[in-house]
Parts: sequence; C-alpha cells; structure tokens
Amino acid sequence: MDKTDGRLQRSKKSRDLIISAMLDLIEEGILMPTAKQVAQTANVGIRTVFRHFNDMEGLFKEISSINAGSMKSLLNDINLSGSVDERINNIVDRRIKIFAKFKNFALAARAAKWKFKYLEKNQKNNEKIAVKKLYEIIPELKKLSEDDQHLVKINLSFDFWYSLIIQENINDAKAGLLIKKQVKNLFKL
Repeated sequence: MDKTDGRLQRSKKSRDLIISAMLDLIEEGILMPTAKQVAQTANVGIRTVFRHFNDMEGLFKEISSINAGSMKSLLNDINLSGSVDERINNIVDRRIKIFAKFKNFALAARAAKWKFKYLEKNQKNNEKIAVKKLYEIIPELKKLSEDDQHLVKINLSFDFWYSLIIQENINDAKAGLLIKKQVKNLFKL
C-alpha cells in the first residue's frame, strides 16, 4: 500500500510540475511552448508529459479549467447593490485585474486556437459567460440601445484593454480611467 501511495504522490507532483512549467513558460512570453520545453522546465521526461496529458491541447484544457475557477471567484464577489456608477467602477477594476493576471495565457490561447479547437470553443464560452455576468451586474445595460450595448461590451473587452496598454502604452490605472469614462458616457453618467 505504501508503494502505491508513493507512486500516486510522485505522479501528482509530476503533473503539478508540468502544469507549473507550462504556466511559467507562457508567463515568460513563450505563447506556444512545446512538450520538450515543458518537460525541460518541469525537469521531467517528455514521456512523463504525455503520460499525464495525451497532447498539448490536454495541457491547455487543464490550465483553462484552473484559470476559469480563479476568474469566477474574482467576478462573483462584486457588490450588486451599488449605484450604476459604482458597479461600472467595480466591474472595470475587476476585469482589468483579471486581464492583467491572465494576459499571457489569453494571448497563448488565442495563438493556439487554430491548432486546438477546444481553445476557440472555450474562448467563445468564456465571452458568453462574461456577457451574462455583465448583464447580472449592470442590468440597466438592457435599457441602452443595441448599438450602445455593443459599445459597452467592446469597451469592457480584453481586446480594448490590451490595445490601450500595448498600442497606446498606457498603464492599467490610466486604462481603467479611460474605460470607465467611455462606459459611463454610454450610460450618460
């Protein structure tokens, strides 16, 4: 029994090292890590990587699942009872925190979605969840014209935030102020 427990513990440790290595590589800016790179970073054999994950898509799926839990917890505790102005501030601040935390993984998933169909499906699903959550937090959004609703969603998107921080070279604090201004203007606040 002890030998089995030891093997299970080593197996779990290897799996955790592989996941951590993949995340580390992505955080370093290697958006499409190879199994060989993951194995080297985790200090395990390449066969160990494929013993735990059938393919690199499986590793992306595992990390997506872990990230989804973190994102969900960050969005679920927004105060729904404040004014529209306060809720806009809260959702913008929270989304920027999420975007900053998961930026490289979001970029990696976008870079790999042509190769791994799961990632494209997952991105669309995450966007639907984000829109649903947006309408829960700011139900007044339904009162805006359809065009203005689209503009609010675009202003609160990863792509809009990313273009501000990368293309316009604006920090998160300034990006947050600009996004809040844009969204509040649409609500005529």
